[in-house]
Amino acid sequence: MDETRTRALLTTIAADAAPPTGVDLAGIVKIGRRRRKRAPRWIVAAAAAVVLLLTITTVALLRPDGEKPPPPTVAPTSFDPRTTRIVPGWLPDGIDNRGHLADPRREAHSASRVEGGMVTITLLPRGGTPPAFVAMSEPGPAVRGAPSTWTVSLDGQRGRLSWEWAPDALVYIDILPFKGYPDLRALVARVAADLRVGAERPAALPFTVEVPPGLRVSEMAESRSDSGNVVLSFEGRGGQKQPTARLMLSRYSPNRRPRFEPNTTAGGRPTMVAVQGERVEAVQMLGGHELTVFCLPWKGLTGIGLRDECMRFIGSVRPVGELNRPETWSTAPIR
Repeated sequence: MDETRTRALLTTIAADAAPPTGVDLAGIVKIGRRRRKRAPRWIVAAAAAVVLLLTITTVALLRPDGEKPPPPTVAPTSFDPRTTRIVPGWLPDGIDNRGHLADPRREAHSASRVEGGMVTITLLPRGGTPPAFVAMSEPGPAVRGAPSTWTVSLDGQRGRLSWEWAPDALVYIDILPFKGYPDLRALVARVAADLRVGAERPAALPFTVEVPPGLRVSEMAESRSDSGNVVLSFEGRGGQKQPTARLMLSRYSPNRRPRFEPNTTAGGRPTMVAVQGERVEAVQMLGGHELTVFCLPWKGLTGIGLRDECMRFIGSVRPVGELNRPETWSTAPIR
């Protein structure tokens, strides 16, 4: 799966005070003490039992209910692409491809089968709005106590469940039919019930890299399949988007690049570099993987200056772990 297909797959797609118990425990204890001297022992014992029972009842009433909404979370107005918040849980069996995309406007996780069927979980920042499609909407099942909206396309072949993960901040799940799961609404409700949206944590990558001067991380994308890849994009810091630098690590495919002919070195590794108009492309082979960097002009860099900066960029990459084992990746990929 190349970068274009990866991006297409991913883009298709303070708690309240406890209630009063109505029981005056202090008053009961006071009455029990005042009457202790003249009351028979069995009365004192009975009063103590009542106090114990009421105490246990009060604790039970105050115990958090797992079905109630959690305390409100303040969502950011944009996301840091270097972090992630979504923790998917249960998904339909037989998943062949997984994808992840993070940029300032959204974070998305997708899972699909080659034979058909796809689920895409998308988290939006505060004030973000999902793309619309012609459909019918109705109230959906509560998700961890939060009301939801169930939307289904007119042909019944696409569904969406959406709810707020924080005030004015939506999370929604788009679903396409999976074989063996005929009820779209029941399927998406099960995915939603096991989904966790937590505090942001560093996203992991199978390499570490230095950010090119004057640029910032604008997007992280990942595809896990037979031809999986990881894409890291950068943009300028100005008021308008500047041309980007982009790094892609993927499994080597002779069909995509039949020949690797290095003509220089970068970071001590053989490198093939080419200048095509204003664009510089640098390629290295790391074991069975292909590392590609594209650079376009930024900060006035063109020609030889841009070529040298692109070479420093690819030379700063240090592989970490194995591409097909995300648990071995670095959680501090940006140096």
